[in-house]
Amino acid sequence: MITDLAAKHDAFAAASAALTKSGTSTLELAMAGVPMAVAYRVNPMTAVIAKLLVRVKYAAMVNLLADREVVPEMIQWTCTPARLAEEIARLLTDATTATTQRAAYAEILATLHPPSGKPPAAAAADSVLALLNG
Repeated sequence: MITDLAAKHDAFAAASAALTKSGTSTLELAMAGVPMAVAYRVNPMTAVIAKLLVRVKYAAMVNLLADREVVPEMIQWTCTPARLAEEIARLLTDATTATTQRAAYAEILATLHPPSGKPPAAAAADSVLALLNG
């Protein structure tokens, strides 16, 4: 298990593909340009409760931001060893799939930049200062 931030970035740079959980890790991998598949499986009772309460179409942050399936999601019952192996094999052998994901990442990441074109921290600071200065 990698816990050092620099080692994590080195691993991303060396990766041809990734199998990851849903959440911010999908955004980190997208920023690194790593094609991925998302897997998530929980206790069956937790899954039933989540199905009743959660009202989003996707689990992966990149898919949520794109409002479409950019990366395959294997959630709960579809999260099987055979399906995981199939998706990772496709990412490793089908250049079109990997290229399509990377192009979608660029579109998604472009939407996360502030309209001012400034770095996010500077744009946030400007917003706070504007509120304080009234």
